[in-house]
Amino acid sequence: MTEMSPPLPPPPSTPTVRIGDWFNEATDRIKPAWTDYLVAGLVTMIAMIASALLCYIPYFIVGGPLVAGFFIYNARKMLGQPAEIAHLFKGFSKFSETLLLWLVLILPPVLVYLLAWLPGLLQSFGMGRFGEVMGGIAGCIGCIGIPIFGIIYPIIVGTLCVFAFPLVLFKNMDAIGALKKSIEVVKPNFMQFLLLWLACILVVFVAEIAGLIACVIGLFVTMPLAGAIVANIQLQAYRDFFGLSPDDVQQYN
Repeated sequence: MTEMSPPLPPPPSTPTVRIGDWFNEATDRIKPAWTDYLVAGLVTMIAMIASALLCYIPYFIVGGPLVAGFFIYNARKMLGQPAEIAHLFKGFSKFSETLLLWLVLILPPVLVYLLAWLPGLLQSFGMGRFGEVMGGIAGCIGCIGIPIFGIIYPIIVGTLCVFAFPLVLFKNMDAIGALKKSIEVVKPNFMQFLLLWLACILVVFVAEIAGLIACVIGLFVTMPLAGAIVANIQLQAYRDFFGLSPDDVQQYN
């Protein structure tokens, strides 16, 4: 898969959040080579599903590098560079940093969901009065925590960390530095970036509904393409605010 993308439009002299422009640019880029993006997204999606099926622990370990590899693939396509399936696994070259970013994004919600499931788990093990007490405490935590960490946390943290993965990959920053820098750039225009992230969530949601309507199997078409659109939107935002050139992806040849 080596089809080149059309030349990039020059970024604005003063970076601004341009949701409509970024969405249109992403879809215009993906349309001519949609099968490339579909296959790349499928490989990443299947790897994620496979890791989750292995008692979920591998999902926490490889999720970050796989997301990073998807960014690398899409960045290369965006810059008109050859992009192959092998590039989807180049994120493992930044294993520790991408792992940490991934855990920041997903670990708190997962822990809260585990607490919400704890009452039934304890009862299934027949832990008597102790199980009932601990289950009740866990149930209360789950009732409060799920709305906060299951809904609000992914939206707020996803907004603030929108640049974190690209900063690690293309500026060679450590994970903590990338998180701080992303928050620093997002905060002055938080509401605009929040709308951007909500728009990305909406793209994924619409793709999920369309895939379910298409006899579920459609998810294996709609979700990879939605992921490519979201990745391209994030990369275009990164390009406008930080700059992105072919030199930045050469390390992943």
